[in-house]
Amino acid sequence: MSYFSPALLLGTLFCIGYSALAHLTGGRTLRDLLGFLLLGAIGFGVGQLVGMNTQSPFLQIGELHLFEASLATWLLLVVAIVLGHR
Repeated sequence: MSYFSPALLLGTLFCIGYSALAHLTGGRTLRDLLGFLLLGAIGFGVGQLVGMNTQSPFLQIGELHLFEASLATWLLLVVAIVLGHR
């Protein structure tokens, strides 16, 4: 019996991976990592909503719109890295 949908689990794994990569490139402290995780989750959720509304089949895995979610996540994370180095 599965409690989580596969799309939610896969999206969470991608979100954590993207946030960890962003922390490796621009993070310094544990607080930065937590911020990247929060921004990654927000970006992934917004990108998933955009993908669901546009119904784009490009890089879609089941119900997960990976292209739009990844693009929104990386945009937020890059902005956070750039603003964090100012």
